[in-house]
Amino acid sequence: MASSQSSQELPPPQPQVSLRNCGLSPHLLKTPSRRIQDPGLWKFAKRINSEIRLGALVCLGCYKQLKELYVNKMANARKHQEEREARQNSISDVSSVGNQTGGEASQSVASTYLSDDDDPNSNLSLNAVNGTRLPHIQPIPRRRQFLVPNKKVMDIYLAGTTGG
Repeated sequence: MASSQSSQELPPPQPQVSLRNCGLSPHLLKTPSRRIQDPGLWKFAKRINSEIRLGALVCLGCYKQLKELYVNKMANARKHQEEREARQNSISDVSSVGNQTGGEASQSVASTYLSDDDDPNSNLSLNAVNGTRLPHIQPIPRRRQFLVPNKKVMDIYLAGTTGG
């Protein structure tokens, strides 16, 4: 009889709870958990924990936060992509319209006069234009733009230095 009493005193066997860690953060896995099955979400989770595997168990709270961050990231990326495409379309529209309408006018204006500022070599030094410096050995200096604050004074100065 003593043996039957000892078997009655033992509590019924409970299922063994495994102590597992959450796949995202360093804490024990809480009972409502989810598996990460979405490959895009899994790649995003790998940024947080590089060792996480597809199908890893994650706490429900961690999963909801991860999903919310992922949705925000994707919405932000979509918004930036649309803005980039809109900007690219508007730039290409403007440049194509400008080329079509202003093409003839710019050719006729360019043929009427040439100025020093239009010359592509206008800011290069004379040594660079003449080819006396080798650009891979010696740097090619640029001409510095000189703004004349008083035109009359500069004319007098140049008349004295140039003899005219």
